[in-house]
Amino acid sequence: MAYHDLHVRFKPSASDLRELGFASACTAGERVQELVARNEQEISQQAPKEKISILAGEDAELLRRGVKRFDLLFVSSFYPDTALMREVAREEKAFEVPINGLLRSGGYARANLLARMRFFLKLCTKYKADYVLTSRAADRLEMKNVDELVAIGAVLGLDPPQVKKALSVVPERVMEGANP
Repeated sequence: MAYHDLHVRFKPSASDLRELGFASACTAGERVQELVARNEQEISQQAPKEKISILAGEDAELLRRGVKRFDLLFVSSFYPDTALMREVAREEKAFEVPINGLLRSGGYARANLLARMRFFLKLCTKYKADYVLTSRAADRLEMKNVDELVAIGAVLGLDPPQVKKALSVVPERVMEGANP
């Protein structure tokens, strides 16, 4: 099974990827383009088809309008909008769930984020909305190997097959959709 990290913020070497258990990593700017949604005009821009496009934002209504145009959606507050989850499931898109927020925060902020992520992922499972675990790593030290991600997934309430699907099956489908 080949594992993929769909969003890193640096270019990892092939040896680093092998050491961590990944077949590939998609670098921001090179293979990934992220758009932070602030208004409807920004969403109407056509996402590039040769790159994995991510629509990020807080406003669930704006994210719902962008589901058809973008490959991944990132709800930065992990707001549990069930209508958005149903739309993502119907359009066969996926949510991006980055783990770097958990790794960079501490104390109450980490506990709060962990609770929101757990509830968000529980609803994704309930409504059959796919999700992708990403690192959003800024350097090699922020990337985690597959076993560590399975352990982080357990903390998030996921079982190992769900984590492996979020690191292999769903990312492969997203990459195929971005490169027709």
